[in-house]
Amino acid sequence: MNKVELQGKVIRIFEGRRRTIITLFISGYSKNYPQIVFTGADREQLAGIVEGDFVLIKGTIKTRTITENDNRYYRQFIKGLEIIPAVSVLEEEFGSDVKGRHEYRNKVILSGEVVSTSNIHNVAHLIIRTPDDKFSIWLSDFSIKPEEVENEYPKGTKVYINAEVQTVKKVKDDGSAKYYENLIVNDITK
Repeated sequence: MNKVELQGKVIRIFEGRRRTIITLFISGYSKNYPQIVFTGADREQLAGIVEGDFVLIKGTIKTRTITENDNRYYRQFIKGLEIIPAVSVLEEEFGSDVKGRHEYRNKVILSGEVVSTSNIHNVAHLIIRTPDDKFSIWLSDFSIKPEEVENEYPKGTKVYINAEVQTVKKVKDDGSAKYYENLIVNDITK
């Protein structure tokens, strides 16, 4: 399983030739600005969506291979599959005549097999492969001692994960900024 559900306010829409990128604001423990990529026929759903709208987006985590200066690395991104106007809890319960405050949502549900684990900068990391995907997904887990991650989740272990997206901004030497969607484990079980 590889499922993403985000609900927040659209703060930017970037229209490219082959893709449209929606940047959401999601409030929570920290402020997040995940970017969701819509491609192909999925872009048609964006008609009528404008900056300032509060929306619910369903999608999946994907990984893209990037080669730069003879170095190959992998970049995770959120692929949008569905976007609809968000409905408040009060609207759900009492109908569209009753408006209410929208809730922010940041949920990633994954199941798969552990490909590898590591301890980088004293943080436990897992790489898993979901059954339907041909690529791996990188996650960080702050709830387990980094030195125990390899013993707790050896290669080949089937895991079920509840995570969330954490957007990180990194500034390059030339001053340009890159944004990364990291996945932070909230709960994991075998």
